[in-house]
Amino acid sequence: MRYPGAAVLVATTLAVLPVAASAQSTNRTADVIRSGAWVGAASFHRDTGRFTYCFIRTSYTDKTNVTMGLFANGGFVILLNRDDWSLTKGRKYPSAVSVDRTYLGEYPADAFSEKAFTIHFGSKSKRAIRAFRKGKILLVRTENISRKYRLVGTNRALSAAARCVRRNRKRSYEAAVAAAGGAPGGNPQTTTGTTTGGSGQNQEIPEDIKANRAEKKSMDE
Repeated sequence: MRYPGAAVLVATTLAVLPVAASAQSTNRTADVIRSGAWVGAASFHRDTGRFTYCFIRTSYTDKTNVTMGLFANGGFVILLNRDDWSLTKGRKYPSAVSVDRTYLGEYPADAFSEKAFTIHFGSKSKRAIRAFRKGKILLVRTENISRKYRLVGTNRALSAAARCVRRNRKRSYEAAVAAAGGAPGGNPQTTTGTTTGGSGQNQEIPEDIKANRAEKKSMDE
């Protein structure tokens, strides 16, 4: 898959962007994950309290935010957002994803805002997770975006996210808060927010995506 003229920017330094959680968040979080430059939590449906997924998130020096989500059924999704992107909301951009020399394949990059898109690895989730844990460089290419990101600390961070899924897959939000010592919310300041975009706002995996993942059988079976 070739996209002539696409600029490649390598972000060599990871830094977490401390942004306060937004009141517009559609989900509630508990069981905070902190692993190096990655911060995340377990996410629970705001109304039902049902567990949806665990996620980790970091920000790069080029002002791209990268979120990785692990679902109880084995599904894996990544979300990228950046203030200076001008995507067509609702469009599915053809994309190619590689980690180091491992080509993970072509996937639709779902633009759920003008500033952010998600990529779902579907039946290849298990292979993608292995690559993200062991790899050093992530390359994502679409017709007008080509970006490289250093995968620093992803082995430990994704392991922590997997443990988060195992702990919370059968918990309600209230049970997760109680297990964490009763602190209400348990929100990591860098991880919850609206889906409207930008490095100044944190990104959640969109609600329809969470529902679709929950309805499917395990992708790793």
